[in-house]
Amino acid sequence: MKRFMPNCFHSQVLRSLLLAQALVAVVLHSEVGFGGNAVQPKILGRADLVVRGRVIYLGDLLQTELLKPEIKEQFNSITVSPAPPAGKSKTLPGIDVIQKLESLGITTRDYSIQMPEDIKVSRSSRTLRTDDLENAVAREFLPKLPWREVRLENLEVPEALQVPQGENQFSCEYSPHTDLARPFYLAVTVSVDGELIKRLFLRTTLSIEETVAIATRELPPGQSIEPEEIRWEKRRLSSTLHLPILEMGFLEGKKPRTTIPAGEVLTEDLLIKVPLIKRGDTITLVFQDERIRVKTQGKSLASGMRGDQIQVMNLDSKKVLRAEVLDKNTAQVSF
Repeated sequence: MKRFMPNCFHSQVLRSLLLAQALVAVVLHSEVGFGGNAVQPKILGRADLVVRGRVIYLGDLLQTELLKPEIKEQFNSITVSPAPPAGKSKTLPGIDVIQKLESLGITTRDYSIQMPEDIKVSRSSRTLRTDDLENAVAREFLPKLPWREVRLENLEVPEALQVPQGENQFSCEYSPHTDLARPFYLAVTVSVDGELIKRLFLRTTLSIEETVAIATRELPPGQSIEPEEIRWEKRRLSSTLHLPILEMGFLEGKKPRTTIPAGEVLTEDLLIKVPLIKRGDTITLVFQDERIRVKTQGKSLASGMRGDQIQVMNLDSKKVLRAEVLDKNTAQVSF
């Protein structure tokens, strides 16, 4: 009985070793020579290939039709080298691939490895033409501008751009204080599947139209502008740095800084704020809560526009208070 147990144990170990050897042998499709003699499974490298992504995987470099599916999947996750730029090629030494296989335990002792001396790897690409970039600018940039009607008149693209295959992303930027109503340079960043490909600086011309205020007659400096002294007209903007007046409410409490000729577009920098109440003015102070409203005489201790909080004096009590400017004669005391 004591002799039988060791023999049984050795038999089980032998069967396990044979099974392991068989599993290793079928990792790749093995071939059987004449007379039933097994030959080493083959691993064949490619001499020329095209990749799509930004890295080259081990599976790309091998003739994967000889590989079993589970091994093929594993090889397709092992990185060998960065891919070349879109539309370009690079050469990989075959010995690098052999060394990568050896690091995985796949050696010439067990496999017939046939690898070219050099492997040419190219990266697939597509061409971005002028209309592609125009559509990108119209889609990604124009809707973010604050004006109602903006059209892309011209985008100067010096040459077609080669980019990798994949999903394109675009972003557009311009320098602060750029006059967008005149030709300017737009920075367009092109990415593919999250990879930055190119940053272009393209001369851009826009057409920007808005309904703006036009002087119907000459407007002298320092005088209030009445509604009948302006008309509203749709015009192409000559500048985005001199902002046009787009609504009547903006004119309230403002007067021309200098003479504005008839037919001129009114812009914000042509006007100055004129205080409704000036320092030293005698004004009406309003005291009001939910139940009562009381008025009394007061004196302004500061100048202010409508809505401004200024200091005032109650002429009856001589107290200094804070009040909100309501119009050129009235301020409401703040509680």
